[in-house]
Amino acid sequence: MTQTTRQRAVKLYLGAFILLATGMGSILAANIIVSSPSRGQEFGQGEYRIKACDTWVTLDLIEGSTGEAGAPEGFSPLTGISIQGLDTKQCANTEFQIGVLDAHGLTIPLYRTDGLAQMCGQNDCTIDPPINQEVSLSIDAQGSVNLTAPDQFHDLSFDTQTGVYRVLFSQPGILANDVGRLTIQSQGL
Repeated sequence: MTQTTRQRAVKLYLGAFILLATGMGSILAANIIVSSPSRGQEFGQGEYRIKACDTWVTLDLIEGSTGEAGAPEGFSPLTGISIQGLDTKQCANTEFQIGVLDAHGLTIPLYRTDGLAQMCGQNDCTIDPPINQEVSLSIDAQGSVNLTAPDQFHDLSFDTQTGVYRVLFSQPGILANDVGRLTIQSQGL
């Protein structure tokens, strides 16, 4: 084997190793176990397709500090949801709803509107207000993103540096580890 053939082989193996290591890193990042393995609950970032405008977004959970907003010590409340990769021009004139399902596939509340600083697991929540089960966002013809029904209990912000939208809850209704999966539904306006 000549010197140049050996160099090519080393470069080929090195490139394959880098691709393999990068792929494994992204696979491991997508599956984060947040509760005891026996409960079988895990969540992490997820990529979802908004069908009404044929674009992909990444939804991520935003957790509060342990013990805050009525969460028991050692547990974090779900204080918001982040949305990354939203193409507002492609999704102009679109409305979408984000919701949360538990490990059994049942819809669970996102935030409270009754002023109680307790999680729904500690104090019964009904399906009517005082809780909300989904967040609705609309994108107008100019590409502006707005909460469909804004109130003092949830807020929308946009980070111009990262391009990430954040819907934050002032009175979270559930613990972050209660989330089995996120859902997103879309429709044209």
